[in-house]
Amino acid sequence: MDLVAELTKIANSIRVIKGKTEKMKPSTFANEISKLAYINDNTTGKINIKQGETIYPSNTDTIVEGDQYLQGDIVIKGDANLVANNIARGRGSGNYVLGVRGTADAVVDINYGKIPWSGKYANEYVQIARSYWDARIANQVQLAYSGGNSVFEGNLTNASGKCLLDCSTYIIHTLLKIPFNSSVFQGVTGNNKTIDPKSIKAIGSEFSCLLEQLVKYFSTGRIRYAADLAEFFWCAGRVIDEKDIRPGDLTFHAAKNEDGTYHINNRFKNISHVGIVAEEGFMQKNSAGEVTYYEYYNVTSHENVCIRTKSTTRSDIVFIARPDYTPRNNVSEVDSNINLLNTTYHSGGLGTNTLNGMKFKVSSNGNIETTGQPSDGTTFYLTSKSYVTYLKKGTYKLTGCPKRTDTTSGETWGLVVKNTNGDTLAWDNGDGVTFTISKDIESIYVYIYVSATKDSTGYTWKPKLTRTA
Repeated sequence: MDLVAELTKIANSIRVIKGKTEKMKPSTFANEISKLAYINDNTTGKINIKQGETIYPSNTDTIVEGDQYLQGDIVIKGDANLVANNIARGRGSGNYVLGVRGTADAVVDINYGKIPWSGKYANEYVQIARSYWDARIANQVQLAYSGGNSVFEGNLTNASGKCLLDCSTYIIHTLLKIPFNSSVFQGVTGNNKTIDPKSIKAIGSEFSCLLEQLVKYFSTGRIRYAADLAEFFWCAGRVIDEKDIRPGDLTFHAAKNEDGTYHINNRFKNISHVGIVAEEGFMQKNSAGEVTYYEYYNVTSHENVCIRTKSTTRSDIVFIARPDYTPRNNVSEVDSNINLLNTTYHSGGLGTNTLNGMKFKVSSNGNIETTGQPSDGTTFYLTSKSYVTYLKKGTYKLTGCPKRTDTTSGETWGLVVKNTNGDTLAWDNGDGVTFTISKDIESIYVYIYVSATKDSTGYTWKPKLTRTA
């Protein structure tokens, strides 16, 4: 070390601090030296000291300021759980946590069991999908693959006058029950034609909710792409085994690039494509009835755009979903086959129950075998008098009292319905009885009554209360 050179640096630094002409005593000189630090071949004023600490990541930046002397380690905590699959994938550009991009789909994999096929209703939707294919092969429309830029973005035709269509737009139109001849594509002419997405209307569809979410949340693509449809049906528990595939089922694909990466990696399960299974005539089954081959209608970048694809030509199917195409009509409450009485009887559970010397043997199917003659008039409550059952306005039938030859009327033997005012609404002596509820809601209770004059041995009660109108 060149001591003279170093002292010169110190002296020059002191002059910067104290002024060029100021003279100092040796003690003052030493004091000023104590205020200096030596950084990057330069001396500077006294620097602050920072003690060591542990920094835990948060949702805001933590700044360790410069020009400090670290008198201890600064530890920024890591977490072994900071992995992509522990972070929700998110939409659009995806979710990032501390620079890690999420790949997890925010749903739980659940096996919902076998899902019934909608039969004729599913076939109807298949024909709607086929109508676009038929229009294309009949040269009634010229199509161009749009790749996410279609009528839902307000674009109807391209610069060449071809109608813009992508796989999800095609399937959504099908689910909205819009056949080609009723679609905005029919008969359209002109280049670069635009359209208001809100002008697209569902036609009696069971999936009009898709359109509502498309339009309402248009800018965010809440339900727009194949991956959004995949998430919609996955969360609805509509996933099926490919061996059980039927017409109208939806195929969801995750295409990959040549390097093995997914074509789309910021959407649900990396889904990038969707198709709809074609008619049963395009299927093959093995001896066990399992589907081994099928075809599906879809829209792709293929030159013909709307095509029917063989299942053997693509290996990127992630899962198959089965939409419920059955009409969403409210189901009538009137059904003479449904017993409105449950079999958990208030006066006694399964097995033998004894009241006033008379035995009531309750079976799991709700039947009651009686034995003995009661010492007094006996009531076996099927429903609680304190915790009533409610009936809506309508016509009802009470049956299940065993018929006996010595009792055709009266109130010594029977199955009874009363309201909470104590009014008898129905008394079945063995032939069944129909009664009407005129109030909007009537609170009732039901019981078996056997008088002390009746021997109940050998009779089986089968209580049933149904609504007939």
